Amino acid sequence: MSCVIPAWTSRFAAALLGLVSFVHAQFDLTSQWSDTANPNGPWSYNQGTSPLPAQASWMPGSYPIPQPCWAVSASGLGHVPVWLKQRSLPSGVSACGPAPISSVDACVGDVIVHSTDASSVGGASANVTWTSPIAGAVDICGGLWMMRDIGRANTWRLHKNGLLISQGTVFSGDPYSRAAPFPLSQGSGGSASLSGLSVAIGDVIRLDIVKASSAGDFCGVALTISQSSTAPTICAAGTVGIGLGGPFDVLTINGTAGLPGRRVNVGIAQPFTFAVLPPPSNPMPANFVIAGYVGIPCTQDTTPLPGSFGTLCFLPSVLGSTNPGAFMLADSLGLGIGFLPATPTPWGFGVGGVGFPLQVTLQGLIEETPGVLRTTNAITLAIP
Repeated sequence: MSCVIPAWTSRFAAALLGLVSFVHAQFDLTSQWSDTANPNGPWSYNQGTSPLPAQASWMPGSYPIPQPCWAVSASGLGHVPVWLKQRSLPSGVSACGPAPISSVDACVGDVIVHSTDASSVGGASANVTWTSPIAGAVDICGGLWMMRDIGRANTWRLHKNGLLISQGTVFSGDPYSRAAPFPLSQGSGGSASLSGLSVAIGDVIRLDIVKASSAGDFCGVALTISQSSTAPTICAAGTVGIGLGGPFDVLTINGTAGLPGRRVNVGIAQPFTFAVLPPPSNPMPANFVIAGYVGIPCTQDTTPLPGSFGTLCFLPSVLGSTNPGAFMLADSLGLGIGFLPATPTPWGFGVGGVGFPLQVTLQGLIEETPGVLRTTNAITLAIP
C-alpha cells in the first residue's frame, strides 16, 4: 500500500540526509604513508607551503623505539609541528584508547599531527596536501580526534586550491575519540561539499590543523580521497536471497533500485515513492526496518552485523551512530523507531517533493523468511 501525506513530506524534507559513496581510485593517508619521501606521491606533509624534512628519531626517549617523523628538528625549537605515523606507543603508555583506559588515544599505525605553537620555527600551520593525479569527481572521507585530554584544542580546515571547503574544532572533553572521530562530513561545509568534488590534474586538497588554545596539541588524522564511481560495493547489494539465487533488491525508489550505480535521481520538488518489496523467499508479508544516514559513508563506515545478517554500508542511529543526522526511516518490526508509518511488505510511501538539493542513503533489515533477518540493498536518492 502506498500513500502521500504532506505533513510527512515536510518532516522528511527537514531531515538532512547523506549518500552512499561508491569508489574507484582511492588515496589513503594512512596506508600510503612514507617515512622516507616528502612529497610522497600525491601526499605532502608540510608546515605552511614547505614540505617538512625527515627526522629519524623524534623526541628521543619519548618512544621505546626510534620514531621517524616529519619536522624541522627532532627536539627543541622546531620539533613541532610534526607529522608521524606511530610505530610504538609513547614511553610509559601500555595501552591506547580514551580515558580511563589510557592517557593516549592513538594506537600503533595511526597518523598523528601536532599543531604549530610557540615551540615551532615560524608560525605557518601544520597541513597535509593531496595533489590530484586524476581528473574527475572525488569524495573526501575521514575524521580527526584529540590524542590527549589536557585542556587543549585544534581547528581543522579543509581547502581546495586555497578556498575553504569545510572546518571544525576538536577539543578536550568533546565527544570525539579514535573510535568515533569528528567526521569531516560533519564540518561547516556539510557532507555535500565533500561528495562529487570536481578536480583537475594538479588541483590541491589541503587539510590544515591549527591550534585553538594557547598551546597546540596532538590530533589523530584519518583522510581518504576516492574517485567517485558508479560501481556498487558489496555492502550495497545486501544479503536477501544469498544462496537462493540472490541477492535480491527489495528496497526501491520510484520502482527502481538505482542500478547499476545504486542511485536514483529525482528533480527538485518532484514527488517520489519509497517502497519495500517482499523477498522472493518469503510467502508471508515481511517485516522490515530501514535506516538513513547523513554524511558520506566510506569504507570505514561499513558495519558488519552478527551471524548471517550481512553488512550495512553505514552505522545506523539505533546501533549508536554519532552522526546527528542518522535516523530510522521506517519500521514495521514494532521497535517504535520509524520516522514514517510502516506496515509489512509490500509497503510504499510517497513524498510530495523536496525543494532543495539533497542526497540520501537508505539501507535496512528485512525478514528473508519468517524470523530470519537479512540486510537489504542500499540505495541513494539524489535531488537533483
